[in-house]
Amino acid sequence: MFVHGKNTEFSIDDSAGTLRDISDVVNGVNFNPTADTAEVSAFQANSKGYVPGLKDCTFSIEFSWDATVDGYLFGILGKEGSFDYSPDGTIHYTGEAICTAYTPASAANNAVKGSASFQVNGDVSRA
Repeated sequence: MFVHGKNTEFSIDDSAGTLRDISDVVNGVNFNPTADTAEVSAFQANSKGYVPGLKDCTFSIEFSWDATVDGYLFGILGKEGSFDYSPDGTIHYTGEAICTAYTPASAANNAVKGSASFQVNGDVSRA
């Protein structure tokens, strides 16, 4: 069944380790789980062969700038904390992630916006 993006929920730890729901300012989440493969092709094979490897995940958020959320995100840059992402309000992806970039952005003809990028450390849980 299809769902509307308006039901998305996103929470991230602040610098004190308190999970903060910032869904009211976030307007985009790009969640990118991946899995490595290792090639195991041998002589005389007609096609390449692979074995599954390690999983990885990065994600980024886009948001309308808010002074409180700025404090949360600026405070965790370069640090690891918990996250909780729910694209539909019922299924939750959770884990630990390092904030690798934080970018507030201003333009004379637009509202102040921002983005942040994260590298997951370890497994992502889905519940």
